[in-house]
Amino acid sequence: MLLQLNEDVVSHIISYLSIRDSLNLSVAARGIHLVARQHAYSVVEIDDLTPTGDQVYQFCLHMLDDIPGRLHWLRGLTIAFRHPNRTSVATLDNFRCTLQRLANLIECAEGTLQSLSLTPIEVLVELEPQIFTAIRNVRYLRKLELDSIGTRALGLVRQLRSRPRTLILHAEDRGTISTALLLNSIGDMSNLRTFSVCDSLVGRRNAIPVVPFSGGVWPGVDNLTVISYWGISKSTCVRAFPGIRTLQLWVYREEPEPQAIVDDACWSYLDCLQVFPFSFRYWNIICPTHFVSIESILGFSLRFTPASSRDAVDASDKVDAKLIVHSTSPVALNLGTVADLEFTPRLWMDLVAVAPRLRCLQLELQLMREGRDALPELIAVLHQILPIISQLKNLYHIELCINSAVVNNFSVLPDRKLVSPTRFSLGPDSTKLRVAEKLAGALIEHLPSVHWLSVGFGFRGQMFQDRRFDPFHGTFWWWNVENDGKERKLHPMSTFTGERIRGYLCSPEYDYRTDPLASSLIEFAVSVRYPVSLHNQIQAR
Repeated sequence: MLLQLNEDVVSHIISYLSIRDSLNLSVAARGIHLVARQHAYSVVEIDDLTPTGDQVYQFCLHMLDDIPGRLHWLRGLTIAFRHPNRTSVATLDNFRCTLQRLANLIECAEGTLQSLSLTPIEVLVELEPQIFTAIRNVRYLRKLELDSIGTRALGLVRQLRSRPRTLILHAEDRGTISTALLLNSIGDMSNLRTFSVCDSLVGRRNAIPVVPFSGGVWPGVDNLTVISYWGISKSTCVRAFPGIRTLQLWVYREEPEPQAIVDDACWSYLDCLQVFPFSFRYWNIICPTHFVSIESILGFSLRFTPASSRDAVDASDKVDAKLIVHSTSPVALNLGTVADLEFTPRLWMDLVAVAPRLRCLQLELQLMREGRDALPELIAVLHQILPIISQLKNLYHIELCINSAVVNNFSVLPDRKLVSPTRFSLGPDSTKLRVAEKLAGALIEHLPSVHWLSVGFGFRGQMFQDRRFDPFHGTFWWWNVENDGKERKLHPMSTFTGERIRGYLCSPEYDYRTDPLASSLIEFAVSVRYPVSLHNQIQAR
């Protein structure tokens, strides 16, 4: 059957396979051998944990052994050396051999390679300068990611022969590279559309020399990520990137104090903002924003806080969240908070007063208890906050995400040490569905304006440890609300349909004044195929 399909269809199906599965498929049938082989070698990711880079060495030998049949198909290459050993002479020599082979591979792929990611780039160019030259000479890079940049690798970007559309630069964690230095290094890149910058995340005062920004402007960039400890001012980024529509922000500084920072510059409008809450103490972005995602579990530190200090934690998180929502007035909001009977209702009392435009809400609740007490407390919290959320008269869609992953990973003993507790679980999907239906019933009971809803159970990734902004992952059930004139009832939907309706309802293109809220919306949203999640919308822009 597979051999009878159109080649483009076969290629799309094979694109979901891993490299190993693609190679196995390539030897199973002559008719799809070339397509499967091409996919297997087109995008390669290697996370090498060996001290000498043995995995990368073997890969390079394999690819260089058949340049027309293997290396010719290489389009994307991601290589991370996690534990390079530079203390032993023998292992250092072997590691240098690996880097020489890697440089040779990049040189031979200079006319075909379109995406390249290397970690840690400073170590690589220090031990093998040919790596620097090979990357510089690649002609058609569309995406370049360089992690752990130091002083040696800093000049590489400015000398690139390629003009990438996506550029991701991360400085060494214990280096002396500031955000301004990284910005100064990118030079004249008129094709640049997506830019991500992360400076040296050190906690040493005066460790990074003050370097002024050179004043470059990149008007084509519409997607910006700033992860900065020593920081660059908001006004500098507004001047350098005036066309930003999507912003991901993690900013922290030891000095000056947040109260001393005055910066009125801002963009006129943002489509998407993902932000860690404390960042607004340094970058107060005052402009209407369609989608805002607060990348933290508000009130989470209450789990580790003595009762005498709870008020300070409570106030800090509430102030940060209220400032973000008030300053941006979002239409779609992703917000995570602990399921706490005291903190969560007080938080929402502050938020509903400053969110008049809110139409879509992704509400993540972090369970604070384990075992039998978790679910009753969750339901009690919902009955506390849903009457408050019902004041949002324009709220059409709500997605309730129940997060038990942090509880699964941490617990606290009396001596304040973290240990692994007994895992909390709702059991199989059939049990989760019954719980989800009960929670969905509570949602439509308290929220008369909601027409579409979903309930899911899962977890959120470790967001900042890997310098990522991760969405919530889990199992979801979807419903639309039908009203027969007597009562509101839940009508189940498939995940496929629900995700696309959510994508359309929460998109800037949706107009609540003219677009339907009835069954015709299902047909329209499915046919248009909007991005299935708010985070995917960010990546698609």
